[in-house]
Amino acid sequence: MDTTDPKKTYMSVLDLPQLYTRPPAVALLSKLNHLQLEPAAWDDGDRSPAGTFDEARLPAYLTSIIASPLAWIADDSVKEQIWEAASTRLSERSGRSAIPSVSRTFAIPATAFAESVSITLHEPSLTADNLGHKTWLASFLLAKRLPDLLPHLPSLRYHDKRESNDRVIELGAGTGLVGLAVAALFDVDVHLTDLRDIVPNLQSNVDTYRADATVNKKRCVSVGELDWSKTLGSDDGPKATYDLVVAADPLYSPEHPAWLVTTIGHVLRKHETARVVVELPLRDAYAPDVEDFTKRMSVLGLVIEAEGLEKGFDDWQSAHQMHARTEVECWWAVWRWALDSKSSPFQTATMVFGLLTLAALPTTIGVAEAISSGKKNEGDEEEDPTVASTTEAQRMRKFRLQCYCDAPSSKAKEINGGSVILRDDRVRPSTSFFSAHPVS
Repeated sequence: MDTTDPKKTYMSVLDLPQLYTRPPAVALLSKLNHLQLEPAAWDDGDRSPAGTFDEARLPAYLTSIIASPLAWIADDSVKEQIWEAASTRLSERSGRSAIPSVSRTFAIPATAFAESVSITLHEPSLTADNLGHKTWLASFLLAKRLPDLLPHLPSLRYHDKRESNDRVIELGAGTGLVGLAVAALFDVDVHLTDLRDIVPNLQSNVDTYRADATVNKKRCVSVGELDWSKTLGSDDGPKATYDLVVAADPLYSPEHPAWLVTTIGHVLRKHETARVVVELPLRDAYAPDVEDFTKRMSVLGLVIEAEGLEKGFDDWQSAHQMHARTEVECWWAVWRWALDSKSSPFQTATMVFGLLTLAALPTTIGVAEAISSGKKNEGDEEEDPTVASTTEAQRMRKFRLQCYCDAPSSKAKEINGGSVILRDDRVRPSTSFFSAHPVS
């Protein structure tokens, strides 16, 4: 046992009330409560009690209390309290799967759209067939990373809070941390989905979120059952109406990559601003599933816009890893529809001029060539300005150039989706608001 930390008081099991001395019930209960281990939230430091005990000998001590008739204590209800406390302390030291139901709070950093928020989630007792009842490390890392991903999420960057209809769906939401973080931070509608057995606790966490006066609840947060295996080839599955799809640690079997990618294809809107954000732990056992997932995403017509690696500490301890939280490396990626892939639902090229993003949808001609072909040759004769302007507009409509505001703006609704014309070597949005304001 390491006793080098001066901030902690290290105690032996012999310092605890010994049963042969017949300690008072109040003293025994007090020490048992002092031995409580708080559920880990990965960034809140050591979860051990203030006085650190010899953990190797604690299980035997707790077991002796459970096995004792506590004959010197007259009140049977007090005996039950002592046995229950000892059993709970023992389960806390028997690995994550033995821990009873817990509630814990996760702090999510602030963004330009919302203040820092704390989200409290309930996690029922964990068994092998309901892994969605646990908040996994990948969910926490992705929730914290969301503000940094905003430059890669145009549907959230462009939206006007007062009129936004942007929709977000979380697949395999589990306890709902990622989806609730999106709702609280970006003030958008979010739909949380998972299997039937997971939905009741997920709905309970959403109800807790709604009751919290400290978080943003202007937009709708809904919950629904969604079985990926049933969306495969089904016309009755979710429709492609979501601007953003998020999923954290969703792969647990060889079938999941195919089911998940098919579901993404059903729910993701076919638009150049649509995105998929996924975070996956890099576990050796599931490496083939991760590779299969990335290949299927490419076949679907999606490409990676941004990606990275990060590490964190999960709380999936065994009975022998109580204070050695497991370090896990996770891979995150932002996916978009391919710009030039034959499998993409459309072909797109984009470029930025100042605060305007031009989105062109030609068959094979890039934006640069589209603009170049829209210019007049230097040797052309002088044209009537009205005729010239009409001609340029017709040429640009041929290439279906559209403009989008690349920053939150109350005028975004007037700009987004408008056509673009080229006049006097300048790009001009042909909207009513910007008709007289060329962009160099």
